[in-house]
Amino acid sequence: MIGIVSIIISMWLFAGSFCNANAAPPPTKDHEFFSEFKRLHSKSPLIPRYEEAIEALDHGKHKTALRLFTQLAKDDPSWPGFWTSLGTCYMWTEDFSKGLSCSTKALELRPKDPDMYNRQAMLLTALMKNAEAISILSKGLKIDQTDVDLLKRRAACYKAMKKYPEALADVDRLLKISPAEETIYYTKAEVHEAMKDWKGAIDSYSALLKHYPNDDHVLVKRATARMKQNDFKGAVIDYSNALKRGTEGPDFVYSQRAIAYEKLGMMDKAARDRQLAKQEKAF
Repeated sequence: MIGIVSIIISMWLFAGSFCNANAAPPPTKDHEFFSEFKRLHSKSPLIPRYEEAIEALDHGKHKTALRLFTQLAKDDPSWPGFWTSLGTCYMWTEDFSKGLSCSTKALELRPKDPDMYNRQAMLLTALMKNAEAISILSKGLKIDQTDVDLLKRRAACYKAMKKYPEALADVDRLLKISPAEETIYYTKAEVHEAMKDWKGAIDSYSALLKHYPNDDHVLVKRATARMKQNDFKGAVIDYSNALKRGTEGPDFVYSQRAIAYEKLGMMDKAARDRQLAKQEKAF
């Protein structure tokens, strides 16, 4: 549980990949608020402690950061950044209820900031309150209808609640805003798969391959969807192309292609692939 939550929070706080391993992470909302505070209150005696708290948060010293931000929020309860960062600390320590309380205060202080709604929704989803999260996200989208983060999270909430038409509507809006973003196509395909709409899933993976033609993982996903639709010839082609690209987990791909060959009555090739799958698994 802790590992999964940490990964989710990491992806949310530091979205994006790094080309340079030594490069600093992109600024988070916590850093943005800190910079704004220094600009607006350049002579504030709270700045050194604020900086210490941010550094503690950056270095994973969550209990230290929690203690510092708790005191900062008491010293100046009118600054939304203290409540935002305090909420971040509670997220890392998995005290989502307290995090939600802090996020609510930050939202009250910055009601026109879409990111405040996204943070609130994240905590609500962590508490398994998807319906409330959707309500909050919808309010945020009234401020900015094109906010990608809000739309992504709402689509995920709709999917979790099995409200698939609503999820697809948000995904289609996302594709108009950001037509080359890989994760959006994955989400759309996953929604179609949840609906057992294999043609829709195949179409989504095909659209993704137009942007990322060498993505072997997408080929495997599309092949699996083709298998569900009994398109075994198409599945063999996709599995074969994925293997040519050096896909990860070739034992799985060989075993799946063996099933496809078997369905096509090509028993010799099926037997060969089962043997190759065993060899790969042995490594």
